[in-house]
Amino acid sequence: MRVAKFGGGCLRTPEDFISVARIMQETQAEPTIIVVSAIFGVTDLLHNSTKFALNSEGSIPLSIANFQTKHLEILEHAISDPSIRDAIRSTIEEKIKEFRLNLWTLIASVS
Repeated sequence: MRVAKFGGGCLRTPEDFISVARIMQETQAEPTIIVVSAIFGVTDLLHNSTKFALNSEGSIPLSIANFQTKHLEILEHAISDPSIRDAIRSTIEEKIKEFRLNLWTLIASVS
């Protein structure tokens, strides 16, 4: 069993995701668990979104838009199969709803 972890530093662009997929396809000699962490910059985006939301509710729409844009841009360019892309888009949209709700819950809890 092999574990391959890919993190933000190597997940900056849609091409990076395609490269990771190609690497994993080419090296399937043994069962592999693939661990993928956040896209480059997303951890900072989450941290900053929380900080900005605490300072101003008005920052939430921009934080959500940045988060959404980053993920959907990679999705649109890295996944060619429309049915897979639609399924992933649905999952991303659900996670964005959770993110938005978490930011509003955070604000409500400190008010």
